[in-house]
Amino acid sequence: MTFKKSIALLLSGSMLAAAALTGCGSDNTAAAVSNTAGKDLLDQIQARGSITVAMEGTWAPWTYHDENDELVGYDVEVAKLIANELGVDVNFVEGEWDGLLAGLDDGRYDIMVNGVGVTPERQGKYDFSVSVISYFSLIAALGITTYAVREGTKYRGDQEKMNQFASEIFSINLYATIVSYILLFLALMFVDKLKSYNIVIGILSLEILLATLSVVWIYNIYEDFGYITFVTFILQFVSIILMLLFVHSADDLYKYVIISVISSSGSGLFMFFHSRKYVQLHLVKKPPLKHLKPIMIVFSTTIAATIYISSDTTILGWLTDDYHVGIYGTAAKIYKIVKQVLNAVVAVVIPRFAFYIGTQEKDKILQLGRKLIDYMVAFCCPAMVGLFCLSKPIVEEFAGASFSEAYIPLQLLSIALVFAVFANFFSNCVLISYKKEKIVMFATILSAVINIVLNFILIPRYQESAAAFTTIIAEVCVCVISAYESRKIIKINCTARNLISTIIGCVGIVICCMLAAKVIENQIYLILVSVIVSGLVYAVVLILMKNTVITDVLERFVRGARG
Repeated sequence: MTFKKSIALLLSGSMLAAAALTGCGSDNTAAAVSNTAGKDLLDQIQARGSITVAMEGTWAPWTYHDENDELVGYDVEVAKLIANELGVDVNFVEGEWDGLLAGLDDGRYDIMVNGVGVTPERQGKYDFSVSVISYFSLIAALGITTYAVREGTKYRGDQEKMNQFASEIFSINLYATIVSYILLFLALMFVDKLKSYNIVIGILSLEILLATLSVVWIYNIYEDFGYITFVTFILQFVSIILMLLFVHSADDLYKYVIISVISSSGSGLFMFFHSRKYVQLHLVKKPPLKHLKPIMIVFSTTIAATIYISSDTTILGWLTDDYHVGIYGTAAKIYKIVKQVLNAVVAVVIPRFAFYIGTQEKDKILQLGRKLIDYMVAFCCPAMVGLFCLSKPIVEEFAGASFSEAYIPLQLLSIALVFAVFANFFSNCVLISYKKEKIVMFATILSAVINIVLNFILIPRYQESAAAFTTIIAEVCVCVISAYESRKIIKINCTARNLISTIIGCVGIVICCMLAAKVIENQIYLILVSVIVSGLVYAVVLILMKNTVITDVLERFVRGARG
C-alpha cells in the first residue's frame, strides 16, 4: 500500500468513524418522525389556504413593530416569503418565547419563525464535548511536536536525514492517531455520560486526524510561520461567512460544530500537502524505538498539562450541568485567545533558542532570553490588567447578556495569564531545550494533581469560579517550579527599568478604565475608548521611562516605514 493510499484510507476511515459515532445518537429517529409530520402539516396548510406563524415581535431587527405599529423585520419577511412560495395567506401570532414553544408543541401554530441566540446550555454542550476530545487528541499527538522541533533543527542542513527523521516522526504520529480513534469509539460506546454528546463529539473527532496531517512541527523546524498564519486566516474568514450563512437557530448546533472544525483544524490538509516544500514524507512501518522514550517523557508532561487545562471543563460538566460549563467556557475562550496571542511570541523564538543551545552560544542565549522576558513583561502585564478591568463589557458585548456571569471567572483567569506565559517560556524554551523534560513533567504532573483535587473539592460549591481559581493555582505552580529550575541552568533576568515602567504603565491602564466606565455607558464604546486611551497612556509612560521594548518597537516601525 502506498503512502498516499494510507493517508487517504485513514482520512476516509476517520470520516466514517465520525459518521458512525454520530449515528449513535437518537436524532436520526426524531428527524424521520418530523419529516412525516411535516408532510401532513403541509397538506393541512394548503387545504386551509393559510399558515399560522408564531414569533415574539419584540426583537429588532428580526421581529418588531415600526412607528405605525406594524409588525416588521427580517423574520417577518422570511415568513411572508414562505407563505408566498406555498401560495397561501400568512397569519402572525405574537407571544412570549416559552409560550410560543409550548403552542408550537400543542399545534396552535403551524411554524415558528424567530431568531434563537446562543445560550449557556447550548454552549456548554459544545464546550464539554471539546474537553472530551482534547484527551483523545492528546493521545494522537503524543509529545511529538516538542520533540520533533528540538531534534529536527539538527537536520536542517541535511535533506536526506531530514526526510528520514520527518517520516519516522510522522509515522509514529499516524499510529498514535489510529489508537486514539479506537479508544474514542470505545468510550462513546460504553460511557453513559457521553452518549448524549455523541454527535458533537463525533464531528469534533475529525480534528484529531487534521491535527496529525498538519505536521506543524515541520513548519516550526524551518521557522515558516507565514504560511500557517495565511492559511489559518483564510479559513477563519471563510468560517465567519459560513456561520452567517448557515447558523441561525438552536437546530444549527451541528452546523456550528462542523464550521468550528473547519476554522480550527481545516488548515491541516493544506499544510500537509505544502510540507513537500521542505520534506518528502513516506510511511515507516517500524519506526526506530530511539524516538519513543523522549517522546513519551514529553507526552507524560503534555498529559498532565492537558489535564489541568481541560479537567476544569470536564469536571464542571460532570459535577454540575451544561449551563455552568457554558458560562466557564465563555470566559475560558476569551482567556485562551489572549493567552495564545502572547504565547505566539515565545513559540517563534523556541527554534532559534534551541539552535543557540545546540551550538553552545551562551552570549546569544542570554541576549535572546533577556530580550524575550522584557517583551513578555511589557505585553503580558497590560494584557492581564486590561482584561481584568474590561472583563464585564467584553463578555456581555461579545457573548451576550445571558453570559454576563462569565465576567467573574474571566477576571480570575486574567490573573493566571502572566504565570501561564512565563511558565511556557521556562518550560518549553529553557528546560525542554536543555533536555530537562523530567523536570517539566514533574512540575506539570504536580500542578495537574493539585488542580484535580481542588476542582473536586471546590466546584460543587463555587462552580465556574472554582474552575477559574484552580487554573490560577496550576499555572502558578508550573511557573514557580520551572523558573526555579531554569535559573539553575542559566540566569536570565528582566531589565529592572523595564519592569518598573511596566508596573507604572499598568497603574495608568487601571485609572483610564475606571474613568471610562464612569462616563461611558455603551459597551462597545467603553471597550474601544478604554483600549485606545489606556494603550496610549501606557506607551507614553514606557517612552518617558525609556523602556527598551517600546524603543525597539518604535525603531522597527520607523525602519519598516522607510522601506
